[in-house]
Amino acid sequence: VYSLRHLHLPHHMLLKKDFLYLAIFLRTFVFVSFFTFLPALIYRDFLYLGSREALAVVSLFFFLYAFVNVLFIPFLSALYSKFGVRAGLVLSLFLTVLMAASLNLKLYFFAGYLYGVLSLLWWASYYILFLFFEREGKLGGKIGKSEMIVALSASLSPFLAGYLITLGEIWFYVFSSAIILITLALVFKMPSYRIRVRIDFKLLLKEVVKYKTDFLGFVGAGAEGIIFSVYWPLFLYFFFKNFLSLGAFSAIVSFLAALFTYFFGVWLDKRGEEEQMEKVGVYGFSGSWLGKVVFQSSLAFVFFDLVHRILNPFFTLPFTKRAFEHAREEGIAHYVVFRELGYKLGNLLVIYFMFAVAYFNLPYVLVFILAGLVSLLPLKAAQGR
Repeated sequence: VYSLRHLHLPHHMLLKKDFLYLAIFLRTFVFVSFFTFLPALIYRDFLYLGSREALAVVSLFFFLYAFVNVLFIPFLSALYSKFGVRAGLVLSLFLTVLMAASLNLKLYFFAGYLYGVLSLLWWASYYILFLFFEREGKLGGKIGKSEMIVALSASLSPFLAGYLITLGEIWFYVFSSAIILITLALVFKMPSYRIRVRIDFKLLLKEVVKYKTDFLGFVGAGAEGIIFSVYWPLFLYFFFKNFLSLGAFSAIVSFLAALFTYFFGVWLDKRGEEEQMEKVGVYGFSGSWLGKVVFQSSLAFVFFDLVHRILNPFFTLPFTKRAFEHAREEGIAHYVVFRELGYKLGNLLVIYFMFAVAYFNLPYVLVFILAGLVSLLPLKAAQGR
């Protein structure tokens, strides 16, 4: 049994991180496809209940995801100590195939439950291994590389997924399952390290009190993240009214942003001006959301979404770099789970807000105003450190 804070790997084992990067590329390829279109698919299938009710069902799916994600946090302690961190990735991928089958059968609420479990398993395990493999040296370029891989994968998948959905949803789910099985083969090539870590809500609450500014930043990033990944694609579906155009839009703007992400991470390490760059990113993020409220046209949506994605490194990399450096000091596994808890609380706050939007028939664009406001929280966290 090893501690991730003190374990030193031989050189040939460090090469295993290449499998981790390739695995995140393939996994992102599938999940960007899922969640570019899934809100719209759920909305379409429940539209017979009425538009407000269909929006509430979409929010209920993602409520199940976020709630179950938090509920299963204590399970990680037993999993990592008995089976190792890699087991989290393996179990997550198996559950992803089951989720794809559930979605094809229109078992949406069961799929939402599965998504909550598999998301926690994947991201907690991925970030623990990422920080383990990249435990020494400057983090900006390494985080930039990881984020660029995610962004590049995100730029390739939506158009193909949109095309497959137009042929028939079953082809989309079969293709996604095949990619996940390939990813599973890569994960099995990575080492599995068991770690002793106590993860429970009592300890996490102490962490929240001790590092409340960090936690506030995570809540804000999680709230903005679910608006961008769920409610913005759904709004674009309302606008384009077909899946192929939605996929093409997402692919084009993601590709342009992917190239920028990596080079910004390297530049950030050299310049070390995280605070100034974070201000640019945070205010630009907030402004892009408010621009979507004020200027509602196809050209404005393209422009502000492109601004949003290009500024993403300015918003996320300084904050993530600072958080991961903190994780190196405080203990990787526990801090990663602390981070995930903040993100999911941000998710839940937005979902409750969208339930209110549906129930009271409020303007949909209010959620974009909310996104503009919560985007400021990571900067508040930086100033409070």
